[in-house]
Amino acid sequence: MVLFPNLPDEIAEDCLARVTYKSHHNLKSVSRSWRSLIKSPHFYDHRKAAGAAEQRIFMLQSFPLQSQKSSNQQKTTPVYGIAVYDPVHGEWQRIPSIPELGDSVPLFSRCVSVKGKFILIGGWHPSNWQPINSVFIYDVLSDGWTRGADIPTLRCFFGCCVSPDGIIYVAGGHDQDKNALRSVEAYSVEKDEWESLPTMSKGRDECEAVFTEGQMVVISGFETESQWRFERSAEVFNPQTRASKVVENMWRGDECPRSCVVAARGQLYFFSVQGVMRYNATENSWAQMVNMPEDVSVSPCATACCDKIFVSGGDSGCYMFEPQHGKCDAIERPQGFRGFVQCAAIVEF
Repeated sequence: MVLFPNLPDEIAEDCLARVTYKSHHNLKSVSRSWRSLIKSPHFYDHRKAAGAAEQRIFMLQSFPLQSQKSSNQQKTTPVYGIAVYDPVHGEWQRIPSIPELGDSVPLFSRCVSVKGKFILIGGWHPSNWQPINSVFIYDVLSDGWTRGADIPTLRCFFGCCVSPDGIIYVAGGHDQDKNALRSVEAYSVEKDEWESLPTMSKGRDECEAVFTEGQMVVISGFETESQWRFERSAEVFNPQTRASKVVENMWRGDECPRSCVVAARGQLYFFSVQGVMRYNATENSWAQMVNMPEDVSVSPCATACCDKIFVSGGDSGCYMFEPQHGKCDAIERPQGFRGFVQCAAIVEF
């Protein structure tokens, strides 16, 4: 494979790795060798090593499908798709739908990213709203969807996070009979394999999972017989020792933690409509930093992005939060991208 005549391939690869993603479509049209390189799994590593990797915020968001008039009333039927936001240039776009699902994506699925791939896990099938254990993987550089190995345990409303080495963890949630689950499983995208991990001390439906300081922290949730009475405890799992422990009174106990607890630079942040909270591990308590803007009207969705945190709440409020200065900078959203965000993840490629 010759990329440039009379130029060593390693130098040519380094040159192509530095080209911005917006130009990749044109690069793929130059030659088969260029197209093959850009779509190869290791091209991400070239871009990262060259300091040319870019970031986008991928989010599962409701879009208005169409307006229908019925009984003298106008109704808008929403469809869920993937919106993508470029925080550097302020641009919004959508990505292709999952071929086998048509125009929509699974509702209430969880999303993470691993090495240039955006991954949707579980959720409800968009046509019949039945729970699924599917794993859908979108590769940004190749611009296409593939299927990963299904989750061994069918679960809904579970906690989900990813470690720095690219291992995805899912914990808790509930089964088809609404029974809270204690089970924890880990997925390797590279091997396309799931592994069962030691179970938690109790079932944790509607919990959240974050990976911080080398450990997975499963926050709150509720047991089967305690519907919507959230636990104040959390469970901490160490992947190296495979040991876990319970941390009592870690959570506030009055709100759902799903999609609104973020680990950023070794700190935990919780975003609610009332304000931004930061966790103090020494005192095992949460303290309010600042109030949230008034247009964050429903449960916020948040994800870490570089030194900031992307926050979306409701159909209008969308912000970049700076933990260092404790301020929120508004993000302008075009009309077609103002739907409710269920989950979000930062994809680097």
